[in-house]
Amino acid sequence: MTIAAAYYQSVTGNLDEAAQTYKEQIAIYPREYRAYLDLAIVYGQQAQYEDAVAAAREAIWLAPDDAASYGVLSYDLIASQRIDEATQAIRQAEARKLDDPVLRQVLYALAFLKNDPSAIAEQAAWFTGKAAVENSGLSLEADTAAYGGHLRRAGELTGQSVDSAVRNGHKESAAIWLANAALREAGFGNMNESRRIADEALKLLPTGQAVEIEAALALAMSGVAVSVRLHL
Repeated sequence: MTIAAAYYQSVTGNLDEAAQTYKEQIAIYPREYRAYLDLAIVYGQQAQYEDAVAAAREAIWLAPDDAASYGVLSYDLIASQRIDEATQAIRQAEARKLDDPVLRQVLYALAFLKNDPSAIAEQAAWFTGKAAVENSGLSLEADTAAYGGHLRRAGELTGQSVDSAVRNGHKESAAIWLANAALREAGFGNMNESRRIADEALKLLPTGQAVEIEAALALAMSGVAVSVRLHL
């Protein structure tokens, strides 16, 4: 069932089927926390945040030392604009001495939402020098720079994040950061640059679903016939 659900979620993109399969798995194995966590992720992808929060809390109840569950719960709470509850969820993870990149990404997001530059810098520093996750931290910094209107700096940080990801064998992450940058450029009205970066993302990872979706949106925003470019 796990394989089937993952196929629906990551290959076909049929999230309804993925959610149903995870529910069936839970019915058979009600104490399998991973099924609840995966269901929470699918609900989050569908913007069904109340259901996502409930599933993530169940995962935590079953496996209170799984850091990923706290991260998923926190993201869903942030998406629901329940910032204080998201902060509380992270504090619960910290009380159990849990620490991982997802929790740090949440802490970065919370610092950004609270407009706390010192906390933002602290979390950004945590990613620095860690080969497996440095690219993620640089991408967060790129988005923050762009939000502040520093588009050139955002481009530089995106380049660093892509280089770090490729260097450490994370080609999919590199392509996603490029697709993000293409969306960013389109949002600022830089259509030629958006198309160029979207093309670069698709060349780096032609078959990545997440990359295709973000690149498709960027190309559509910049006036490109997406169905032709992505062979959909």
